[in-house]
Amino acid sequence: GTGTLDTTTNTPNTVEFTGTNITDIALTGVISSFNNLSLASGPQSWGGITLSLTSPEGLLHDAVYDKANGYAYFAADTDPGIIIKVRVSDMVRIGALTLTSAAGESFLEGAVIDTTRGFAYFSTSTTPTGHIIKVDLSTFTKAATLDTTAAGENEYHSAVIDVAAGYAYFITDAGPSTMVKVDIDPVRTPDFTTARVGAITFNAGENFLLAAAIDLVGGHIYLGTATTAVAGI
Repeated sequence: GTGTLDTTTNTPNTVEFTGTNITDIALTGVISSFNNLSLASGPQSWGGITLSLTSPEGLLHDAVYDKANGYAYFAADTDPGIIIKVRVSDMVRIGALTLTSAAGESFLEGAVIDTTRGFAYFSTSTTPTGHIIKVDLSTFTKAATLDTTAAGENEYHSAVIDVAAGYAYFITDAGPSTMVKVDIDPVRTPDFTTARVGAITFNAGENFLLAAAIDLVGGHIYLGTATTAVAGI
């Protein structure tokens, strides 16, 4: 291609190649992936690679990313639940793990990943029993399922994880909501089916907790309600 390569202006983190058209930029060989930035009048927008899945791999509700290995895992809110593995470098569908509808492993609406130990966890929004599915990332297979049968411990919608401490927290979409603590350290709980540590049921009005964030330094979890009259955190 034809163009100019600037290796000094934005050093040390960025080099800039300016070409006369997209073909020139693509032909340079120095760019492993390329998104076309439209410079037309009005707001700028990114274009890129789109991966279209096929039925029934729809209703994608949550996703987790294994940056070190370059894969993303998308959870489908379907019956049965489906987890789709995608190579992010070129947006190629690697495969899909279909769970078991008869076991209640459906409607996946929460996901967290523990790349240190090599597992991802997906929760269901089923009732009256909630399910948390442990997936082995190295083999892309289901490792185990934790069933939570206590009252209110179902309809999981969001989740957060503390990898260093070895715990994940799954939050229900209910009124009032409940947060279930799960031990993800295989040394402490080699049998994941017994990994439930405990649960907190929130106060009346602290309902439908659909958003969750964790502050590992401060040691707090923040949850947002989807109530219509008065929202809360």
